[in-house]
Amino acid sequence: MRVWVYVRLMANFISGLVVSGWDTARIILARPGTHRAGLVQMNYQGLSAEQAGLVGALITLAPGSTTVDIDTEQQLFTLHLLDLQRCNETLRGIQHDFIDPLQTLNGGGA
Repeated sequence: MRVWVYVRLMANFISGLVVSGWDTARIILARPGTHRAGLVQMNYQGLSAEQAGLVGALITLAPGSTTVDIDTEQQLFTLHLLDLQRCNETLRGIQHDFIDPLQTLNGGGA
């Protein structure tokens, strides 16, 4: 099961990389100056510190989002998002694509 979780995680990352790359290019080229960037916080309960670090790295590697801080005591990511208008969609994607697969390894989540 562990192998399949990591395969799913990497497949989600590659897919997300393509989609977020396209979205980032569209924001920058098609709508310059119309987006609002900013910081948001996201809970990551149910992950170990190492797993949170992995998710933080995957978030940063995808265009349009950067992990600014990982608070292991409160289990919060502080993220910089290029487009705050799509904040909820972005956070749901991170939860579904990265956090949920790792939570299954810990006996919870999807």
